[in-house]
Amino acid sequence: RWSRSGSGIWSLYTPLSQPQGIPHIADVLPDDGLEILIAEKPNRLIALNSDGELLKTWEFPALPQQWRTANFDGDRFPDLFVTYPTGAIIDVDSVAIRGANGSALWKMHCGNGPSAIADVNGDGIDDVVMRDLFERRIIDGRSGRDLQPIEMTAGYHTPILPPTGRGGHYPGVIWGGGTYTIGFNDAKGQSIWKHWFAPHGT
Repeated sequence: RWSRSGSGIWSLYTPLSQPQGIPHIADVLPDDGLEILIAEKPNRLIALNSDGELLKTWEFPALPQQWRTANFDGDRFPDLFVTYPTGAIIDVDSVAIRGANGSALWKMHCGNGPSAIADVNGDGIDDVVMRDLFERRIIDGRSGRDLQPIEMTAGYHTPILPPTGRGGHYPGVIWGGGTYTIGFNDAKGQSIWKHWFAPHGT
């Protein structure tokens, strides 16, 4: 048994993730095992093995709030998508970190809401599906630029990715877990259906 002070993934818009966040288990090193990713004050993201031993450290301008593993550059080293605060509440930066050497692939000033990882455009490289306040965004994993027009929808939604199906193609995203609506956008970003919530039921 072991213990270590740290925090997991959390968001102001995901109450169940507070106060200490949710630890993230992922393969972030080119080996056969999984690692435990937690944030550690004042500004580090660290990877631990199952025995609690420190395997790798990444430093940021502030304590990371959210992180995901992805493949943004096509090599064998798992990459990271990390969000950290730059100001009050919704003021955050998101950065893609190259797994091979820890350098930044790209950075954007957005990402205060939940995110998910998927190959949206079918180029073999992961992309980022995210909400930034009321903006729904699809970010190209290669460049950090928007793949689809930004959609503005009230409600603090979370991107939920359905199974890819037989072809393995990105099917679209369900925007749920928020206020006002739940809806589904197809792979091209078109709204297929939207259900509005009533004040006292649905």
